[in-house]
Amino acid sequence: MTYTQFSKLRTLCAVLASATLLSVTPTFAEDPKPSSQHKEWSVFSYSENGKKVCFAVTPPLKTSLAVGARRGEIFFRITHRQSDKTTNAIGISMGYPIKADSTPTATIGGKIYSFFAQGQETWPAGQNVEKQLLAAMKRGSKMVVKAVSTRGTKTTDTYSLSGITAAISASKKLCKL
Repeated sequence: MTYTQFSKLRTLCAVLASATLLSVTPTFAEDPKPSSQHKEWSVFSYSENGKKVCFAVTPPLKTSLAVGARRGEIFFRITHRQSDKTTNAIGISMGYPIKADSTPTATIGGKIYSFFAQGQETWPAGQNVEKQLLAAMKRGSKMVVKAVSTRGTKTTDTYSLSGITAAISASKKLCKL
């Protein structure tokens, strides 16, 4: 990952942390701090009410975009929280409002995993899907995410899974989980 990509990713992480905290709690003590790099994945942490929040994050390697369409920041993350002992919480920021009642998907090795969406965010459709997706991510080499915007624009984002296992491990260790 180049310095420019790292800088963009750091900005993405600050936006992610701010958005997460604004939706959950009004206190945000610090910007996310970079901890380590694992091939395409970066690990960051920040403090929330005196407890660490750690996450592995990566931008897509490739995105599809219709001519004239615009998107905000796009990234895939796996979060761990000391406060409630949450581990491996998967989420994707799509960079646009997702069509209501649509089902974003992630595909790894031919298997499709369903997500639910709210606003610009998507999450696996249940804990079983999340566990299966996480296991597939650790075995796979790439993941393709598809969704539809509120305007009907279809998008396809391709993520590298190279380094994901090490990034998750480092993130959990950083949060002492």
